[in-house]
Amino acid sequence: MYIEKGTKHSLLTGNESIEKTEIILSKSDSLAYLIAYKKFIKSKEVERRMIKMLGRSNYSPKEFTLYSRDSERVIDENAFSNLDTIKKAIEDEIYNLN
Repeated sequence: MYIEKGTKHSLLTGNESIEKTEIILSKSDSLAYLIAYKKFIKSKEVERRMIKMLGRSNYSPKEFTLYSRDSERVIDENAFSNLDTIKKAIEDEIYNLN
């Protein structure tokens, strides 16, 4: 399960911490981690574009956590020898969309 924590911004009610959850199905924890990371970067890009276009955003993503079917936290940073390169490629793909 993917859990994204962030802040919802409202002119009427102020800021509120929220969690968004989603089930990620994949063949491995490593693949699930990459899918989760891509989802998180997309959320950050939506926030950036809203601020650029509207001067504000109604949601700011802060972090994500991924849990396996067994409810264990998935931290796959050690599963990839080139994780930083993979993360950079994902970020470049998302941030360079027009």
